[in-house]
Amino acid sequence: MDSGGVSIVSAKPLKTDQAFTNQAFVADDGVQKGSETNGTAVVGEVPPLKRNSSSVEFSLPVKPASKDRDPSLSSGPYRGMGKEELLRYSSRPLWRNLRYICMSTVLIGWLALLITVVALVLTYPSCRSAQNRDWWQKTVIYRVYVKSFFDSGSDGIGDINGVRLQLDYLQKLGVDTISLSPIYTLAPNASTDTHIVNHTSIDEAYGTLEDFQLLVNETHQKDMHIILDFIPNHTSDQHPWFLASKSDKDEWNNAFRSFYVWSFGRGNNKLQTPNLWKSANDRSSAWTIADVITFTYISLWNRCRTSI
Repeated sequence: MDSGGVSIVSAKPLKTDQAFTNQAFVADDGVQKGSETNGTAVVGEVPPLKRNSSSVEFSLPVKPASKDRDPSLSSGPYRGMGKEELLRYSSRPLWRNLRYICMSTVLIGWLALLITVVALVLTYPSCRSAQNRDWWQKTVIYRVYVKSFFDSGSDGIGDINGVRLQLDYLQKLGVDTISLSPIYTLAPNASTDTHIVNHTSIDEAYGTLEDFQLLVNETHQKDMHIILDFIPNHTSDQHPWFLASKSDKDEWNNAFRSFYVWSFGRGNNKLQTPNLWKSANDRSSAWTIADVITFTYISLWNRCRTSI
């Protein structure tokens, strides 16, 4: 059968003086051309077999070069460089010097980086030892939210005496310092403990100044420290400072006017806010119109807490 210029011959067992089972057919030039087994197809143009011969001569047709082959792959300005041509270009002084410059730059950069790191390690000041630190740098601090910590009066609200009664328990935990939440006098119906109207007195829900003094004394007797949470960022809108601040817009006559941030309202009726600043809580306007409608003040948290 002929297919595409190739003769395919179905080989049958050869009857010659010499057996060829599973033996390769070898041409006269000694090159293996195919193999023959019982019922195996042999590809190629097989000439008539000669008896008493141990080889078969046949040839395969040469496949012509494809007409679609891109000639630019082997010739033209965009062909790839061969090994000899590549070596010839790489040995030119320009490329050789460029390689030396790039390699030297990389090595010098790494060396400079290494020297910088070593210099920083050697010259950086060492950390202070724990023995030379102040007490607030090495102490164990326990945050106490007084309102819910311990109720000594059975009224459902934690108080200062409750903190004092638990000092031994805190000391067993390894606590050296207690940090109290704000315990200052709050405005009536205050929603949080930051609506402060007096920074020099204790809110009656937590106790008295005498209760606080007992707490301080007993804390020091146990070689412990106490920290108060002072909030200078804002006050209640009922704080005496704010009430005095809005009583007179003349800063020359009102020393408290500069305690808070005031600004003129915009628009014909002066009721528009100076800008679009928002409150941190509910994203409403951070500005609130005061009783004197030509002025507004900043309350970044809510209208009852005025920013200083």
